[in-house]
Amino acid sequence: MTPPPRTPSDPHSDQASGGRYVPVSLGLRTDLMFHRFEGDVRDLGDALVVRTPRVPTYWWGHVLIGKRPPAPGDAPAWLERYRTEVAEPSGVASVAITWDEPERRDAAAIEPTLDAFTALGLEPVRLVGLAAESEDVAAGAHPPSGIELRSIASQHEWDALLELQMLARPDAATEASHRDYRRRRLELYREMIAAGLGAWFGAFDGPRGPLVGSLGVFVESGLGRYQHVFTHPEHRGRGVASALLAAAARWAARRRGARRLIIVAEQDTTGHRLYLARGFVEVERAAGVSKPGAG
Repeated sequence: MTPPPRTPSDPHSDQASGGRYVPVSLGLRTDLMFHRFEGDVRDLGDALVVRTPRVPTYWWGHVLIGKRPPAPGDAPAWLERYRTEVAEPSGVASVAITWDEPERRDAAAIEPTLDAFTALGLEPVRLVGLAAESEDVAAGAHPPSGIELRSIASQHEWDALLELQMLARPDAATEASHRDYRRRRLELYREMIAAGLGAWFGAFDGPRGPLVGSLGVFVESGLGRYQHVFTHPEHRGRGVASALLAAAARWAARRRGARRLIIVAEQDTTGHRLYLARGFVEVERAAGVSKPGAG
């Protein structure tokens, strides 16, 4: 993994971005593409405050990103800092704290910090960042028989995408709150697509058939980031997601100059295994803590 440019004053500062903080983590770096487009990102020196006022139910749109992990004994102070810097100004009840140290690959080293936050009522989050060269992903996986891939375009297709994404509602979220969150996120993605930053692809069961899978891809500075890769449960195991990944990779490389593609998954999940099978390589592990808000 090629590290970002550094300056003596800030090991994460990129002169090409006017001194703006550039995370070492490729997952966080591409996350900020969305945060900076839709919300407010503020640099506190040792941490970034991210707020997304237009989507109050977006848990990870209201996040405190430490430039280094806190010591276990500092967990209460960091939780209080989240409340004063992120939660109270945004009016959110959720908590999301993470840090930019993907080179910490020894999982045991971070466990004391996660345990300290768990004792305060937060849940640990463990993610894997994976990367692949665009040309490698683009070269494989044609659609399975009967499946048609195309960009989501009409309002009818966007409405169908919302309903498809609702199938992925987490247990902690109510139907109403998750629908509002997904609807607002899709509005953001449509704005970014209109600005030329990305595209959303759908897999349809025939030319006039239902939407059975989808994903988005967005690109900044040669890095592409996949968003919400999802296949309808009744169509899994057919290669739908693999075909979507390849189609989006071709678009990202040809239309936006993406050289490398990034995807983030929870550890040891079906998605994690799928991406490894598609040629993605684990380049980082990330950890954080969260607590969903009410609703």
